[in-house]
Amino acid sequence: MRDVIITPRTPRRIADTLNYQEVARRLRHYAYAELRLMEAQAGWLVSIPQPELKIELSYQLFEDAGHVDAMRNRLPEVGAFDKQVLPPNVQFIRFCNELTNAEDTIERLVGLFWVLRPHLAASYHAQIEDDDSVGNNPTVRLLERAAADHETFSAWGDALLRQLIETPDEMDRALAWRNHLLELLTDAGCAGGILPPGTVQPTPITRDDSSGKRFRRENPVRDSRFRVSSYERHEGRAATDIWDQDTLLKYMFMNVEGEIEATECCGRTLYDFPDAPWELRFLVARQLWDEARHAEASLQRFFEMGGKLDMLPVRDTFPLYWGPSKNDDLGRRLVHLNQVIEGWVTDDFAMVVDICRGLGDERSAHLFEYLIADEWLHIKIGADWIPKITANDPAYRAAVMAYREQTEREHFGGLQQAAQEVAQLRGDLAAR
Repeated sequence: MRDVIITPRTPRRIADTLNYQEVARRLRHYAYAELRLMEAQAGWLVSIPQPELKIELSYQLFEDAGHVDAMRNRLPEVGAFDKQVLPPNVQFIRFCNELTNAEDTIERLVGLFWVLRPHLAASYHAQIEDDDSVGNNPTVRLLERAAADHETFSAWGDALLRQLIETPDEMDRALAWRNHLLELLTDAGCAGGILPPGTVQPTPITRDDSSGKRFRRENPVRDSRFRVSSYERHEGRAATDIWDQDTLLKYMFMNVEGEIEATECCGRTLYDFPDAPWELRFLVARQLWDEARHAEASLQRFFEMGGKLDMLPVRDTFPLYWGPSKNDDLGRRLVHLNQVIEGWVTDDFAMVVDICRGLGDERSAHLFEYLIADEWLHIKIGADWIPKITANDPAYRAAVMAYREQTEREHFGGLQQAAQEVAQLRGDLAAR
């Protein structure tokens, strides 16, 4: 073999600018910023009107959760001895709280796409420039991937904001909010908490000094394309309602709304239980991403079939959101969504697959097969974690199981009544 000089794909270098202790310190702080970014989007989902924006933010927050997970897993490898995520200082907590407590959709998007995401991308690139890309290559690679995500999302969000902001006054307000958040971020020494020696500056005044948990218990918000009204019984509640393409379309509408509510419910769980084990929270973020994909797939197919979002009323009781979310207890929350609802949905979708094929609708059958594949993971989340979080408290475990039995009776009792109503309807139609 001829001797040649091998050139690496990308330049790599050894450096002594950052030691392992400094890398670990920064990773803890970066992971905190990514965590707060994930939580903010999760908490906002329910109060954002457009389903397409709910879906897109769900995709993005799952990538943020992936950044947190990669950073936590890297910490022990750089001598941190644990996976603890920490803010750099109280000023950065104040910044995150202020960002999270934005008043409306425009301010929320400004905080995401004009402030925090661009800042994290710039911070990661700055560290990559100083870091040892040979010895610390695993850290450099995860920061490169995270920076690329933030740059992609920031470009998308900037374009969206420029569409949503319609007047000079709205632009002035958006820029004022951006500048206010940047001032708070500078006061914190940025995500890494790095302030030049001897820095003394007045602490900026925050608009809202609450903890960043201002998440009101209100109905989910829907945009003007939806018709939210008191509950009306209509075909499409369950697979037993489907007997032609028209009733399949109604079922698809029900599934669009159901998947949106399930996405919002997972977001609320991420937001409501910050002290739950990270491993469980990461799975909930994965489920949220799944539910958002289900909503997007169902929405696209619904439109392909000729559906319009005002064709049927959205139930003002929002059962797939309010049912689980009314529980301030994590065990009951998991039982309700991941066992009772997801268990029923898996069985129902299996019937829908066969019904769609019987109607000659292979495209819809294919969609529901993908949904079923994800539902098994969601059921497994409950099956794995309910025993873990109740392991040391037999009375608590018994209470959670009793809640499951009660919820199943209420849920399946309603479905039985619905099936009887459909049977009666079909009998009336056959008699005509």
